[in-house]
Amino acid sequence: MSDIYKSLTFLFFIISFNGFSQVDTDGDGVNDDVDNCPTVANGYSTEGTTVAGGNGFGSNANQLYYPRDIIVDASGNYYIADAQNNRIQKWEPGATEGTTVAGGNVDWGDASNQLYRPYGIVLDASGNLYIADTENHRIQKWEPGASEGTTVAGGNSYGSAANQLKYPYRFTFDSSGNLYIADTYNHRIQKWAPGASEGTTVAGGNGAGSNANQLHYPNGITFDASGNLYISDGNNNRIQKWTPGAISGTTVAGGNGMGSNSNQLNSPDGIIYLSGKFYIADVLNNRIQKWVLGATEGTTVAGGNGLGSNANQFNYPRNITLDASGNLYIADQNNFRIQKWVLGQLDTDGDGIGDACDTATDTDGDGVNDDVDTCSDTPNGEAVDANGCSDSQKDTDGDGVTDDVDNCPTVANGPSTEGTTVAGGNGNGSSANKLSFPRGIALDVSGNMYIGDRANNRVQKWEAGASKGTTVAGGNGDGSAANQLSNPRYIALDASGNMYIGDTGNNRIQKWTLGQLDSDDDGEGDVCDTDDDGDGVSDDVDICPDTPNGETVDAYGCSDSQLDTDEDGVTDDIDQCPDTPNGETVDANGCPLPLFVENISFVKNVYPNPTDHELIVELKDNSKVKKVEFIDFNGKLIKPNKVVKNQNRLDINVSNLNNGIYLLNITTDKEVNKVKVIIER
Repeated sequence: MSDIYKSLTFLFFIISFNGFSQVDTDGDGVNDDVDNCPTVANGYSTEGTTVAGGNGFGSNANQLYYPRDIIVDASGNYYIADAQNNRIQKWEPGATEGTTVAGGNVDWGDASNQLYRPYGIVLDASGNLYIADTENHRIQKWEPGASEGTTVAGGNSYGSAANQLKYPYRFTFDSSGNLYIADTYNHRIQKWAPGASEGTTVAGGNGAGSNANQLHYPNGITFDASGNLYISDGNNNRIQKWTPGAISGTTVAGGNGMGSNSNQLNSPDGIIYLSGKFYIADVLNNRIQKWVLGATEGTTVAGGNGLGSNANQFNYPRNITLDASGNLYIADQNNFRIQKWVLGQLDTDGDGIGDACDTATDTDGDGVNDDVDTCSDTPNGEAVDANGCSDSQKDTDGDGVTDDVDNCPTVANGPSTEGTTVAGGNGNGSSANKLSFPRGIALDVSGNMYIGDRANNRVQKWEAGASKGTTVAGGNGDGSAANQLSNPRYIALDASGNMYIGDTGNNRIQKWTLGQLDSDDDGEGDVCDTDDDGDGVSDDVDICPDTPNGETVDAYGCSDSQLDTDEDGVTDDIDQCPDTPNGETVDANGCPLPLFVENISFVKNVYPNPTDHELIVELKDNSKVKKVEFIDFNGKLIKPNKVVKNQNRLDINVSNLNNGIYLLNITTDKEVNKVKVIIER
């Protein structure tokens, strides 16, 4: 959540109990209004629980795909900006799946019933949903039960004019109903009055930078009761306070460079201001920081245990909100889940009283008081141990099998704790025993795997126990011909063994009939074939059926003039470097060129890397850049879609580049710098 106006219930809670919220009886850093045990110091929970998603990425009702924002209404329902699924999901308390309340209509689009990567949401008192429709560069209002939204700000393509927005990430309302929008890629905050056709800049708008009057990719935004604006200044790693009418801001948190120390932030995003303190989603530090106004450093209240998917970890926490009980909810983006984190003492039995204060209650009647009962819902009549747990609730050896049905409860014997590689695992490459960015997979009735070998533009059939695969579709380069694929991602088989391929780069579904293997590609299945080229190797095993007369061949019917062992495009008979690593560009003699050798002298930083559509390059000085181009693995030069130079920085639009690895060449009047860049969508 980006503001305190997202829920009237929450706002009422803040106003009505403001005095009580400033009291901290036990001095544990948790005010009495949200402390479930206010007389005993108890600090913060050490882990969270998943309340939505957490079932991998996808578009099913029980899944999320890069959730970017979360709000909680007065009834405890969660509204989630499910960005990559281009929809808003409503998730009721305790539910195992959500329902779509906005967007989600045939992938992304800019029609009134569609969204394109929504990053921010706000719910007003009437139940109207306001959505930062980020890649449509607009704010949409979606009324309860409506099948489409209406544009209330932006929507005039992207740009920097007063009636335009450029990738707006977050927004909030003031008490008069004015919209305040983090116009992220314009590095400004826009105020948009109700019914207005354009906005006015109230913070930033002086180009990307770190001066007091500048912002650099602002995202999170909120108000205090005095109307001061607080802004997560993402790439400046700071929180800026901007008073009404001011022409510059002051740093109130972070601003000490990018880092993980307690006085630093690293790409802050969502922000909440409440009673003189902030809660900040410190994205690249994978933690939530509490920062008291006026303090020089913050305190970690959730996460901070490195990047991961455990209950005490995050993977890019993007935005946060609080419910009326003071529980913290985090949009844990790359774990595809929403985490609930109780800002108070552990409450084992869930009765709202922290364990240190809950000394006399025995909720489940098992004879073990709740303050020490770690299994507060033991079924009636089951014998328990000193911790209040029966065998049906314990898994002593941690093998996923509870003790009551485990025939050896002290030694792990259940599910495996590690996996086994069944295909690939030999590095990135295009040889038969390698894969390159595999994505989709399907199994036939015989247990054979069909793998979408995405970057090799082919589908590989991998038999059980085999050490290499066979190309059964594509493998003829990246293209749109009937025998080619481009970035194949998804595979399905029908009952007749026909294969259906999501040919993503060609925007099509290809049906591929899996008939008999035709090794020499002459239209005859191997069982019916003979020896067409007379080299002594029958066609059913001859993979080079047109060997020139008189040349010596191997067991597969191939001569050196037909073989390219290292797959560098130079046949073995003239290849002077027959073991060139896969993927390297070579000269006419088959020897590698120094294509992907990086050198940096005037380039200071390149981010984000990997990227999907925009790349930022910071230069060490204001070098005169003459040319910017990319080189792919085949040595092909590609110009980017657009390059904008602002002093010592380049903004490069790479939306015209396909997924893959490139060498970015930046040429000045003195020298050339080369940097490896990954495009991944």
